[in-house]
Amino acid sequence: MVLSKANILALVLGYPLFTVFWTVVFWTRIAGRYQPTWESLDTRPLPDWYDNAKVGLLIHWGLFSVPSFGSERFWQEWKGELASAVKSYTPQIRFGVYYSLPEWFNPLYELDRKNHSKSNTYVSTKVLPELYSIVRRYQPEIIVSEDDEREPDSYWNSTLFLSWLFNESPVRRTVVVNDRWGSGTFCRHGSYFTCYSAGTLPPHKFERRISLDRHSLGYRREARLGDYLSIYELIASIAETVSCGGNILINIGPSPDGRIPPIMEERLRQVGAWLDVNGEAIYASIPWTHQNDTITRGIWYTKDKDLDRTYAIVLNWPEDCLLFLGAVEPSKETKIFLLGYETPDAKFIRLKTCPKSEANGPGSSLCQELALHCCFEGYSYHLSGMSYSYLCFRME
Repeated sequence: MVLSKANILALVLGYPLFTVFWTVVFWTRIAGRYQPTWESLDTRPLPDWYDNAKVGLLIHWGLFSVPSFGSERFWQEWKGELASAVKSYTPQIRFGVYYSLPEWFNPLYELDRKNHSKSNTYVSTKVLPELYSIVRRYQPEIIVSEDDEREPDSYWNSTLFLSWLFNESPVRRTVVVNDRWGSGTFCRHGSYFTCYSAGTLPPHKFERRISLDRHSLGYRREARLGDYLSIYELIASIAETVSCGGNILINIGPSPDGRIPPIMEERLRQVGAWLDVNGEAIYASIPWTHQNDTITRGIWYTKDKDLDRTYAIVLNWPEDCLLFLGAVEPSKETKIFLLGYETPDAKFIRLKTCPKSEANGPGSSLCQELALHCCFEGYSYHLSGMSYSYLCFRME
């Protein structure tokens, strides 16, 4: 026998060499930065990219969309193309996946349920192997899990998987996960929460999901024009969500052959046109002191986290071109600009700020009028062909 340090250690301790080796490896893995407990996992900071992104896109496209190409063996040709395309052609877009933990009619899952979840054959033979494989193969930076609120996270071995995800996976530094990892985890554990109370500023990062089709996440051939959100409703949802510190996830449902229906394409292009002008009030912004205005409805505020700038997103054109703001307290040095127009125009809006007291309405003599650089009334139509007028002011 060669008296190496490892062999000497084995002889002294009285353990075979392989036992010492595996003991060391096991301890090293368990002693990682994040332990498989919620107390440890909840300490992981939220990656900046997710906090800054604000607007996401959720695509519901599966077997229910009826793939109408190829032969009855088309499934043999399905090999993770969407992930490769996103990462190759649009690297600025972060790729994510949705995974449903329960497969309600899977015999193994039904067997575990009959055993009152004392066994987890379904999890150990299907769920965990699939999750590990998905992460290693596709390297998603967002994992949206789904549970049925019946089994606890201990049945799903959620903390074991998440500790591996945050410690050792190829996306450990950038991945974010939601809060659906077993009963008791909703709105309690996860990189972001999916619970949301309209118009309020929650203490934890949240994500709000909306679907362009009011009645379905997937594609519907029978959908009518009125079934889809208007661009006004869409932008209002974005403004409200971001002002409260959240991200918004916009769901679309492609057709069976993978095409985005024209009405959905139009909505996405309209949102894109609006963001081209007003994106600095959305991307990488943080909540301001007030989320919405104290006097005028339909006004949402955000703030630049690096510069001393506050943004007011106005969803309706002010009557008589006179806009009242109750939440703003300007100083003599305050400057106000309309995004997209940095110089005065012939047609402008007068803006007044009023004390916070509800007793002082817009007609109060205490309101202070400010000079405002702004554009002509056809602002939104000129930019994107929209039939609604949206304004976004920057105050610095």
